[in-house]
Amino acid sequence: MSLQGFDKKWKDFPHYIIGITKEIWEDRGISTLHHYYAKDIIVRSPASVVRGNQGVISATMATLAEFPDRQLLGEDVIWSGSAETGDLLSSHRILSTATHLHSGAYGEATGKSLTYRIIADCAARDNMIYDEWLIRDQGAIVRQMGWDAKTYAVDLIAREGGPDRCTQPFTPKNDIAGDYQSKGNSHPVGQRYADLLERIMCADMATIRRDYDRACQLELPGGITAHGGDRRTSSGWAFGQPSPMRVSKSITKSAATKKAWLLVQLCDGVCMGSMKDGAHMVHQVEPRFIFWASRMRSLDLTGCAVNLCSLMKRRSGSRSL
Repeated sequence: MSLQGFDKKWKDFPHYIIGITKEIWEDRGISTLHHYYAKDIIVRSPASVVRGNQGVISATMATLAEFPDRQLLGEDVIWSGSAETGDLLSSHRILSTATHLHSGAYGEATGKSLTYRIIADCAARDNMIYDEWLIRDQGAIVRQMGWDAKTYAVDLIAREGGPDRCTQPFTPKNDIAGDYQSKGNSHPVGQRYADLLERIMCADMATIRRDYDRACQLELPGGITAHGGDRRTSSGWAFGQPSPMRVSKSITKSAATKKAWLLVQLCDGVCMGSMKDGAHMVHQVEPRFIFWASRMRSLDLTGCAVNLCSLMKRRSGSRSL
């Protein structure tokens, strides 16, 4: 398949996404971010929203300094858009491994080996990413380092200068309007999955046993693997979502409480993801929850990998097989 406007070395869009990820991170081609990432790219994550590839370059260098052996193993790329017009949207599910060899954003070096999940959604055209939504399982990272999620959140606020100076989490109030305005497509498989999540958001928990296979595999925040629809029900939709009241006992200022709560949510159970059925996928958006279901058989969800996120837009799409 030829990608209009993209380098001829990429045979299709998943090849481009997986290829540039390896080139940037594992091959240490950090300078390639100057032509793979638009100069005014918007990158949104639960922790912040930033504009410009200089910030991306700085963050990449800092992460590699702290985790020099980091690998990003692409489990899947699902996408929508038109290869002919070259305006494309991808969702890249990643399993990352790393060793905390040097001190940095996660504190003093621990020497701990880590495994955690990431989902990166990228809008691309003309061989360049221009809008990105990034989510990672911070709960898995900090727990494997020996941190308690709440303790890590409070410590991070302090290290960033306190509630008035620390980096503010991404919210609708500080969002930046970008070039990507599409909402994917309206394929019935995606719409059905969106409806399923909306029913759960409205407390229709019976839909879990009705629509999730008994053997469903769940990858939950914090690096937890579970099995069976009953675990979905018994775990609760928030999977141990922390109470803001619990956090507020540790810090008294309201701004600090809000920041710590959001960070603990980021570490401890704010979920987001997507689903595919053969050639189809969907991103269902809710303020705190969304899932990547890796398989859908008949009317039953049979696999689900969960990652962390905050507020995001609804999207759906399909990939070529």
